[in-house]
Amino acid sequence: MMYNVVNGFGNELEYLLTQLENDPHINMQEDWKMLSLFIGANELCVQCETFNIQPSSPADYEEYLSVIIEQLRSRVPRLFINVISLFNVSEVYQVSLRSEHCKTVHRDFSVECGCAFDSGEKGDKYRRDMNALAVEYNRILDKVAKEAMRNATDDFAVVVQPALRDGREEDFPLDFISSLDCFHPSTTAHGMMAKVLWNNMLTPAAKKKSRFDYKDPYICPTEDTVFPTD
Repeated sequence: MMYNVVNGFGNELEYLLTQLENDPHINMQEDWKMLSLFIGANELCVQCETFNIQPSSPADYEEYLSVIIEQLRSRVPRLFINVISLFNVSEVYQVSLRSEHCKTVHRDFSVECGCAFDSGEKGDKYRRDMNALAVEYNRILDKVAKEAMRNATDDFAVVVQPALRDGREEDFPLDFISSLDCFHPSTTAHGMMAKVLWNNMLTPAAKKKSRFDYKDPYICPTEDTVFPTD
């Protein structure tokens, strides 16, 4: 089974850079680019597993992220990076319990994020461990972004967007999860996440929301609107 984890991001980065450099519609030196970095959820999902992959330790997670951001800084001019905070993936388990269909799916089929969907005391422990690791990863995201911004320039910025970070089970509607596997975000959820991310992007750091406030109205930009970097 393949997982998209932070220590494998190098391959994705090389692919992305190749696409940018070879696209005739993109001027690497003059065009502004935006990259949204959301990575770490799959680490949470394997933190209880014993097969080929183990989650990155907090120290390794920090090192990988720092390297990624420095490579982007050195190789992509005019770049704005959204670093999206992780939410507690274990909350999806609680959402799925509202649906008899999802209970059947999880009873009869294996679930990609086994750590979140195990039952009993063992499952409760796994979910607590997942949540603790998410808190640690988010602390590291904040730290790495802050360090990157110490060397910010007029054409490079890294901003943490905490829109999903503090979402709890009661914040997520049932149609947040796909009816196919009752785990991955649905099409509706992608729209919700895009909305809260957009609103975060247009909000100064001190006023950014972090509770998955998808019912809030869109923040509409004007000609004078900028993406805050502080």
